[in-house]
Amino acid sequence: MCYQRVLFFYTVILPFIAFFGAFGFVLYPLSNYFHPTALADKLLEFLGPRFLGPLAIMRIWSFCLFYVMAELWGSVVVSVLFWGFANQMCVFACMICVYT
Repeated sequence: MCYQRVLFFYTVILPFIAFFGAFGFVLYPLSNYFHPTALADKLLEFLGPRFLGPLAIMRIWSFCLFYVMAELWGSVVVSVLFWGFANQMCVFACMICVYT
């Protein structure tokens, strides 16, 4: 039973660790190569200023993805840790009364 909790914890946390590691060592140092600024400029000329917001996000997509992952990190980690603690402290009979 304890093995499943640890496996679930690492299954949830590992994608975040992998992303932040990849961002720190690959995406951020090479951001000039990954960001399509020329394509965004051409699309802005073609589509007009109504699409300035989505094109700005596309222009710096890796930083936007970092922001989203950083926001998700807090919510996911707190949720996993809380429910892991709650499930560890309560017995199954108590869970039926509390969770419903």
